[in-house]
Amino acid sequence: MDYSLILSKRFNDSQWVLNGDDYDGLVWLSKDTKPTKTQLESHWDSVLSEVTAEQSAKLAKKAELLAKLGITEEDAKLLFS
Repeated sequence: MDYSLILSKRFNDSQWVLNGDDYDGLVWLSKDTKPTKTQLESHWDSVLSEVTAEQSAKLAKKAELLAKLGITEEDAKLLFS
């Protein structure tokens, strides 16, 4: 469970600090109500699916661009090294 990822995806308008990786390290700085551990955990599956979809879309765009350019990923790495 990545609380910072959940917070950045679902509570990006709120101000908070996470000390460490546990809910106990969450310091809520906003005036709105601090979400409970259970509330945060209820977002995990949807956040994970969203991130996975974003990564898949990024890889697909990358493959499409490489195909348009007619180069391989290794060729692209050489260009930017």
